Amino acid sequence: MRDKTYQFQNFLNYPNIIRGISTKAFGSMKKDDSLLACENIEVFRKSISIVERAVSMQKIHSGNVAKVSNLEKLRIPETDALVTGTKKLPLVVLTADCLPIMLYDPTKKVIGIVHAGYKGLLKQIIGNTVKRFISEFGSKPADIIV
Repeated sequence: MRDKTYQFQNFLNYPNIIRGISTKAFGSMKKDDSLLACENIEVFRKSISIVERAVSMQKIHSGNVAKVSNLEKLRIPETDALVTGTKKLPLVVLTADCLPIMLYDPTKKVIGIVHAGYKGLLKQIIGNTVKRFISEFGSKPADIIV
């Protein structure tokens, strides 16, 4: 089913990170505003060879960024971006009319995902995510691929 996913082209040079954007072939990833369609997410996750459970966010159209270090919480409340330096810790962002943005620092091996709607953009969600890369992991902005 890999042919039913999209890729960010500038990340294809980094085989150490698994990533993909689902299509309608996987069905809706949301049951309603408060529930995720976990079974559809699982089918998609497995189709791109991610065997670990994935961490998602409760989007609120904010500038909030959360650092994730483990799988204790599978849904991080009140945030619109997730960052991690932990290997094999999948991150998920669901969007409708907002932008899914992925960031990766290949030097520090840090990854982040952003839910970027116009309200979050006004609240500097992308800049806040880059700042977390710098403050939490010592990333250099020039090293971060978006």
